[in-house]
Amino acid sequence: MIVSIDPGIRDTAAARFKNSGELVSVRLFHNDSVRHLKESMRFFAGRAVEVCLIEDQWAGAARLDRKDIGLLKDLCYWSGVAACSVPCERVDRIAPVVWKRSTKKEKMCMHIAGRLFEEEVEMVREETKKFSPRVSYSMHLQNIKQNRISSVATKRVTDLLDAIGIGFYHVGRL
Repeated sequence: MIVSIDPGIRDTAAARFKNSGELVSVRLFHNDSVRHLKESMRFFAGRAVEVCLIEDQWAGAARLDRKDIGLLKDLCYWSGVAACSVPCERVDRIAPVVWKRSTKKEKMCMHIAGRLFEEEVEMVREETKKFSPRVSYSMHLQNIKQNRISSVATKRVTDLLDAIGIGFYHVGRL
């Protein structure tokens, strides 16, 4: 099994894949230490994970202003919590520039969404309903396509798609 993780300030997105590249599950965890750790431990419990891919939050750190250092420290903290939550043989850090290249966020999210099989779309749709019961997954995709990523719920959808994209990159589906 392969796990890919996109840590964030508010939330951390995780996706699990079979070694064949098929998406098994996707989850968004709210970053509030104790609950986050318990949820993530349940999500990964009892699963033999060969590779854990974590988006490298230090990429581009040289360009940060002093005020952004606190945010970066928080991101690194949640990356560490995520890495410690996954019982795996190997942890690989992957920089966004490696798996996304220079593709803009909205274009990459639409590309990832387009690569999902119907059953996988349903998994993402179900996870989206948990944090956005009134706005459909397809509406969030429409917002992303039009570069309207201002709502928290739509940002969470992009986090889910990023976690999936990291895994897709690793298994060659991107």
